[in-house]
Amino acid sequence: MKGIFLLMENPESNAIILGKNLKRLRKERKLTLVDLEVATGINNGEISKIERGLKNLELITINKLAEALKVDMFELFLPEDLVSVVMENVVEYKKMKK
Repeated sequence: MKGIFLLMENPESNAIILGKNLKRLRKERKLTLVDLEVATGINNGEISKIERGLKNLELITINKLAEALKVDMFELFLPEDLVSVVMENVVEYKKMKK
């Protein structure tokens, strides 16, 4: 779980990780920047800057993006190598809670 601690140690990388994940998730869902703009109300130029790691975001903005992509907010901050591991654990946890 070292990757998660890196988020706290290097705040500058948070914007880059979030941006890469945002772009990956958007493309996986076959959404354009304009599609995401319509879903969130965030200008597509701003979304482009977010995807390139050039913007620091407020939680409300991160929440809008996560909701539009139908993911939990924390997924936007996971380093790519940890996504599958963490998501497997989340699925197992949700099964146990039922």
